[in-house]
Amino acid sequence: MDAGVVVALIALAGAIAAAGVSLYGQLHAQEVAARHDAEDVLARYQAPLATAAYELQGRIYNIVVLGFLRKYYVDGDEAQRTYAVENTLYVLAQFLGWSEILTREIQFLSFADTDRTRAVARRQQEVVEVLQSDDPALGRPFLIWRGEQRAIGERMIEHDRRRLHCLGYAGFLDRDEAAFGRWLGRLERDIAEVSDTPSLRLRRLQHALVDLIRELDPDRVRYADERLQKI
Repeated sequence: MDAGVVVALIALAGAIAAAGVSLYGQLHAQEVAARHDAEDVLARYQAPLATAAYELQGRIYNIVVLGFLRKYYVDGDEAQRTYAVENTLYVLAQFLGWSEILTREIQFLSFADTDRTRAVARRQQEVVEVLQSDDPALGRPFLIWRGEQRAIGERMIEHDRRRLHCLGYAGFLDRDEAAFGRWLGRLERDIAEVSDTPSLRLRRLQHALVDLIRELDPDRVRYADERLQKI
């Protein structure tokens, strides 16, 4: 083979190898950056998600163990009944809102799977599964299909220039009924039903929320064990 051809082939092979190394380096750098971005997103939203999960599991604990609905919905005056319904709907919708925000922010990041994000996503999924399970043992109240969960969460999201937020309680009370009515009307009837009937679904939901909080706050910085007990 002509020496010039050999030299040209060697040069071509070297160029291809260099290009491959460069491409690998770029992809690796992108992956590292995306993983950092995912961790940043988790760090930004884990506190409000943990707070929302804590408030929801706390309301469930009060309903199942302390008779919250019996005291304020069944036996309470009109103002207490209204608060029992509206605030219970809110803490559920608030959790779905923050959960949707975290899911939405992370899912559009390439290479976003990290040990932390996978662990949190797994716990979020456990909550989803409890709510959408049609196991007869869990009963009909608070059966919310995955699509309905996400729809309620979407309705709870507010936007500003830098980040997403969840609708506050005052804003929720002033909500457009047409936007929420198809889901929350049914859940309001579910509240009436569980006020007199024990709910296995609510118990399992509270357990799943506690597990999620523990994943978000593993060092018990915000929520010590004595503040967070499974039913």
